[in-house]
Amino acid sequence: MRHKLKTISPYFEAVVSGDKTFEVRRNDRSFQKGDILELHHWLPTPERFTGDKTEVEVAYVFSNGDLQPLKEGFVVLGIKPVKVEGS
Repeated sequence: MRHKLKTISPYFEAVVSGDKTFEVRRNDRSFQKGDILELHHWLPTPERFTGDKTEVEVAYVFSNGDLQPLKEGFVVLGIKPVKVEGS
């Protein structure tokens, strides 16, 4: 499944550079391994999208059932760059 999500600075840039390989999100979309996250760069002030986006694939879902270190209803998503056909 594909999910379109807002991502603010500096987190957006860290995902694009490859430094950030995880997302912490409210699990209001029942994220699953193999899902594609379409991350859109969002500026909270003034509220607007920059037009920049990147796509990553969910490689792992760490949820509250896994040792319960998270606030209820949140997950940690292991992410990796989306492979582009032919590269």
